[in-house]
Amino acid sequence: MRRRPVRPRDWDEELATELLDDGRADALAAGLQEGSLAAAGTGREEAGDTTHLCAADEHGNVVSLTQSIQSLFGAKVANDRYGFLYNNYLLTCPRRRHRYRLRSRGLARSNAVPTIVLDRAGEPVLAVGAAGSRRIVSALVHVISGVLDRGMGLGEALAVPRIHARLSRAAWVERDAPTEAIERELAHVGLRLEPKARHSFCMGAVQAVGFGQDGTMVGACDPRREGAPRGL
Repeated sequence: MRRRPVRPRDWDEELATELLDDGRADALAAGLQEGSLAAAGTGREEAGDTTHLCAADEHGNVVSLTQSIQSLFGAKVANDRYGFLYNNYLLTCPRRRHRYRLRSRGLARSNAVPTIVLDRAGEPVLAVGAAGSRRIVSALVHVISGVLDRGMGLGEALAVPRIHARLSRAAWVERDAPTEAIERELAHVGLRLEPKARHSFCMGAVQAVGFGQDGTMVGACDPRREGAPRGL
């Protein structure tokens, strides 16, 4: 049986009620008490989440870090000493002939794209990365292009409406994103439009640090999910 992908949903009262439902909590607790792991491909896995952070200091050290454990609670096994959960990304590796098939010395399959943009002198301009599975790449392209090509401030580039082309020949578009010209171009390449809310949770969450030529730094977080810039 093939595992059905869990599609991301925007936060609303219906989703909140579903997540806090007593029946759902009882079912999760019962599954944990069984002491058995869900077999790969059975459809029992729930979507997990990804975390990204960017950090920089006055000495020029810059970090862009994306971390994910794939499904909810990953492999359901924690390190005995440190308590962190192991991921279950092997679940995503095809068993058939495939670029990312499971095999000795196989290529890792991941959507994580932690990025540091440098200028011609090798100095950092942006540290950026995102959570959001396959929306990570499109979200980062929006932000990086917004800052470098369109001269936007970092916060503005994170908040601007986005478009994400899906493998199903559809394009998710946030409210106010597509102009008539963009709609014509998307239709021309065979993409149908699927509207999303403004700042949709589905479009991922970018976290970033920008560096000014005068040595200043500014942090910004995506309004689509939780997160906040913080200085020490």
